[in-house]
Amino acid sequence: MPKAVVLHHANIVKGERVAIGAIPVTNVYRTIVDCIDAHVSLEFVADAIRQAVARHVITKEDAKALRARARAA
Repeated sequence: MPKAVVLHHANIVKGERVAIGAIPVTNVYRTIVDCIDAHVSLEFVADAIRQAVARHVITKEDAKALRARARAA
């Protein structure tokens, strides 16, 4: 495995999973939560939230909750 790849393990509920082709991944909201919890740069998190809202893959209410979680982290 490349050194830049970090695997994270967690229990993922069905609603947090989607498939890209045959590959199961977490949905956008869960992915952003995981980034916040992993202390990814707030600049990157804020950009991800803006893009997710613009692409209509999360709601404005989701974005508000994510921003609050990021501020509290």
